[in-house]
Amino acid sequence: MKANDLIEEAIEFAKSKGLLIVRGPVFVRTIDSIVSCNIWGAILIKIGKEDLVSDKFDPSWMKVICDYLEEDSFWFWKTSYGFNYGNELTIIKVKKDKDKTNETEERDKISKYANRLALRVCGRK
Repeated sequence: MKANDLIEEAIEFAKSKGLLIVRGPVFVRTIDSIVSCNIWGAILIKIGKEDLVSDKFDPSWMKVICDYLEEDSFWFWKTSYGFNYGNELTIIKVKKDKDKTNETEERDKISKYANRLALRVCGRK
């Protein structure tokens, strides 16, 4: 299963538990329960690892998510920028020939997808 499918499955799972999906914090907690989460929190809940992010962060929490999604940390951060902050990254490709340099700009597909997902799931910022 692709990472995007696993994320959307985790979002639906968290919603079925009564949680609100938000941009930003992994979890928003009251004294005794979680009331909302972002996509990373939804995944941690889905796989039963929400205890990795509590009053302190277990250093392995991102690796656990990356391993579950079968993606690397670069993919994780591009997704975070898109979902949590609404930033669709731009990649500038530089190609040098003998006598000139060409630059092209391209929107990053991962951060673009994550931002669109957040708009669909959370509404506007």
